[in-house]
Amino acid sequence: MVRAMVGVWLFGGCRVDEIRRLELDCVTWDKGTDDTTGDPFTICLLHIPQNKTSRPFNKPVDPVVGQLIGAWKLIRPPQPDLIDRKTGQKRPHLFCHRGQLVGKDYLGSVFSCDQGVARVRSLSQIIEARRWRPAR
Repeated sequence: MVRAMVGVWLFGGCRVDEIRRLELDCVTWDKGTDDTTGDPFTICLLHIPQNKTSRPFNKPVDPVVGQLIGAWKLIRPPQPDLIDRKTGQKRPHLFCHRGQLVGKDYLGSVFSCDQGVARVRSLSQIIEARRWRPAR
């Protein structure tokens, strides 16, 4: 889960609330063709939920994000559908643990900020720190 969250944060340019509220099926794959060479390439579209300033939209992101989310979905334990606080609809969320959305404080500790300059701890440090501790 942490890998997928870090990937979305690094490559998606999303607000913390948008990351927390991503739907389970938020990734769409598409094909594109390079105009100059004609070579095909894969496009990963991330469906961003409604936020404080805009309606839901699709954002092109690096395919690594789609791969990380796909890997998380394979091992993600079943979770109940939760009511989205912005839309009021009951839907499956991508980043849930024990039937609750991942907390803002948890995301704040993973994605620490220093005087407005966002920085993330080394991905390997995050993974190692979470690997040997049981989930809270």
